[in-house]
Amino acid sequence: MRSQPVWGGLTAVAHTLVYDSIVTAGGRLPADRLATITAPTLAVDSTGSPQWLRDASRAAAEAVPGGRSVSLDGGYHDVPPTTLAPALREFLLG
Repeated sequence: MRSQPVWGGLTAVAHTLVYDSIVTAGGRLPADRLATITAPTLAVDSTGSPQWLRDASRAAAEAVPGGRSVSLDGGYHDVPPTTLAPALREFLLG
């Protein structure tokens, strides 16, 4: 992996993994914390992402009162802006 172009970017954010672990209680969905969110919430996942990541996005939306989930066509952990923008516009503006 070190020879891949993304290596520099990954090492630049590696120090933040500890925070991810704390916030997510060691990788478990913090459903009790998500249940306290009162803002309109849309969880977005990409059809090109692994199923476990898509399932986590959907579970997060289900844990938020009134939360919504949407799967958009895209690559691994990525949705093109031309696909994402209309979904966000629809969610935010109705």
